[in-house]
Amino acid sequence: MGVCALRSELTSGLLEKPRMLPSSTVQKLAEALTSRQQTLFVLEASAGGVLQAALSARPGASRWLLGGLNCYHDSIKTGVLGLDPQVLVLHGAVSEPAVAAMAQRALAISGADWVLVESGVYGPAGGSPQKPVGLVISGIGRSSADSSASTCPCQRHQLEGGREAMRMALPELLLSRLNAAIEADDLAGPDPNLR
Repeated sequence: MGVCALRSELTSGLLEKPRMLPSSTVQKLAEALTSRQQTLFVLEASAGGVLQAALSARPGASRWLLGGLNCYHDSIKTGVLGLDPQVLVLHGAVSEPAVAAMAQRALAISGADWVLVESGVYGPAGGSPQKPVGLVISGIGRSSADSSASTCPCQRHQLEGGREAMRMALPELLLSRLNAAIEADDLAGPDPNLR
C-alpha cells in the first residue's frame, strides 16, 4: 500500500460527517434553556464525550452549555470532580449513589442550573449479573439556592447492541429525559429558594 493510500485509509474516518441527533431534540433543549436563561453542565463517566459532542455541535450552544467533564477513570472522578472515594468503594461508579453524588459535585463546581450525568457499562466486557453490559444510569441535577435542597434523581436504562451503537443511542435517550425534567420543573413552579 502506498503512502497516499495509507494516509487516505487512516483519515477517512476523521473526515466523515459525525452522526448527529435529530435536530429537534437539541433544538428543544436549546430553546428551553435559552428562554429560561438557564445553563447546562454535562458529566460523562463512561460515554467518552458523546453527549458534549451532540450538544456543542449546535450553533449558539455557548449561550446555554457551560461545558462538561469526561471523568472516565475513577482517579479523575475523585481527584478532579472531588467525589468521595468511599462512594466508589461501597457502590461502584455505575450506581445510583455514585451518579447522584457526581451530579451534586457537578452542580457545585459548575454553577450550572442543570447537570446531566451518565455512568454505564458499554462492553463488550465488564458486565456482571448486577450490572450487565448495556446498563446506563443517568442523573439530572437541578440547582437550588440552598445546595442541600438540590435534587438529583437517577434512572436506570438498559441499552441493546454493541458498544458503539449504545453510545450513539445515548444522547437521544438522555437529552429527551432532560427535556422532560425541564418541562416538569416548569409545572412545579419557581423554586422559592431561587427568588
